[in-house]
Amino acid sequence: MKTTYSFIIVLCTGLAQSCGEKDLVDRTEEAVDEGNLLQGSDMNRSQFDGIVKTSDGRQLYEMKNGQAEGSTVGLGEQDRKIFEGELRDGRAEGFWTTFYDNGLPRWRGQKQEGKNNGPFTMWYPDGKKKMIGFFIDGKKDGLSTIWHANGVKWREQRHKKGVPYGTWRSWDSKGKRFEEINYIDGYPVTKKEKDD
Repeated sequence: MKTTYSFIIVLCTGLAQSCGEKDLVDRTEEAVDEGNLLQGSDMNRSQFDGIVKTSDGRQLYEMKNGQAEGSTVGLGEQDRKIFEGELRDGRAEGFWTTFYDNGLPRWRGQKQEGKNNGPFTMWYPDGKKKMIGFFIDGKKDGLSTIWHANGVKWREQRHKKGVPYGTWRSWDSKGKRFEEINYIDGYPVTKKEKDD
């Protein structure tokens, strides 16, 4: 039977927290180069301070006093960054960003207690804006705007605690409005289609 270990990469304590601080991936590489790599099964993590690399090598995260706390990075094929964010008490907190394989951002938004909470932005793989909106307690809330890949507005939509409400308007890829739907309590009550 093959045994898989989680690796803990110990960092020197006293790293300065500043705007110029190296990111988690760079600090991890330095720790490996310095030989500060320990197998997780060989130590008690209850008071551990350092960086953990998961057994599959796809996630790095900081631990403070045995708790996931601080920066985290997810790695995809060829160790490309696929997400980065912050953890507090083991849950997602603060700004998070996901990335396309080409390194450009896919989604960026705020998290609170592990849920989407606050403004968010999405992009197409070429870097053009795809969508902006807002979450409250993990549910879409307020106005969201979506654009076609060519940059022309596609839709304006509204949610209240995750439920569609109000008037949703849609445009074709040339900017001509073609549809309006009114929602009450999540249900469409009227629909207007625009004629040529």
